Amino acid sequence: MIISTYYNQVNQVLLLSKNNKQVTHFDKDNNLIKLYNKADLIGINILNFKKPGQLGLLNSKEIDRKYTSLLTDRIENPLIVGYVSKIDGVEGSSKLKKCQVNIGDKDLQIICGANNIQKDIKVIVAKVGCIMPNGVEIKKSKVLSVESDGMICSLTELGLSQEKNQGIAVLGETYIVGSDYIS
Repeated sequence: MIISTYYNQVNQVLLLSKNNKQVTHFDKDNNLIKLYNKADLIGINILNFKKPGQLGLLNSKEIDRKYTSLLTDRIENPLIVGYVSKIDGVEGSSKLKKCQVNIGDKDLQIICGANNIQKDIKVIVAKVGCIMPNGVEIKKSKVLSVESDGMICSLTELGLSQEKNQGIAVLGETYIVGSDYIS
């Protein structure tokens, strides 16, 4: 099971979510709001969360175990640093590219339409199962009959920038391929 983690810096709220189901009701107890879909616990909002270190999306190691154990005993960061090793065109499209992206332990094929995608760069990859800040779950898909196993992200898609049309985020050399992405 993958738990998505998001941090709202302005309101100091941490959201832990295990799927993309609609919230039907919630329970509030002090600084903890439990989100439910019928009888299933699907998420937790932690209010007034003081995040240590950098701000933005969180690594599971930074989250207090008492909260994550409410949802699962295994937490996995769905955002990872990837390396674009190969790019090919997609038949039937002048814009889309078929990218081979190494994420440390394996290569993923990801379709990307960003104008700044290129070979030999490090990028942020949302793995299948990741729930994006807008609520969309990343799923294995087909685009023009070509399979895509994730998404190469822009900072806008991750809720970390307001800029439109900036393309995908290109990471610096200090990022390690296969490591969790932490903004």
